[in-house]
Amino acid sequence: MPRWHIIPLVIAALLLGGCDRLFPPNLNLSRQVSSQEIVGTWLLASHTMELAKNDGYAPPVGRTHEIVFRADGTCQFSSITEFGHKVDFLDAAGTWKLEHDTGIPSQKKRKNEVSIRIKDRGISLYLIEERGHLLLWDFWGDPDEWTLLRYEKKG
Repeated sequence: MPRWHIIPLVIAALLLGGCDRLFPPNLNLSRQVSSQEIVGTWLLASHTMELAKNDGYAPPVGRTHEIVFRADGTCQFSSITEFGHKVDFLDAAGTWKLEHDTGIPSQKKRKNEVSIRIKDRGISLYLIEERGHLLLWDFWGDPDEWTLLRYEKKG
């Protein structure tokens, strides 16, 4: 006798087991951040450095991985960039701006996006708040994996 009543239970277990993929966490900070909250030095989070090392990155000895945002819209980017799990160190001056409600209309809008421009390269970082502290983030590798690159504000 077939046990058809078990099939819905198995499907439900599979769906609930992958709940973070079906119902991903909301990484969109609900309030608009001010530019003054961005100005300062942001350090690469230690767990992000571990992700980079796992992908073969050997950090330069004595090198701090940080982004310095200045009030005049300039920045110094001295940190890693990642594309397809290939990690490189980039040390260059650039410009930055904070944008609100970004995104294509068919996509979920981001309330806050920090856009960094370095020569012909664009880097976008987003903001979340954990335990009262702002964090800059972007996806590390495949967005479906929900692994995040993070920066924490110094001080």
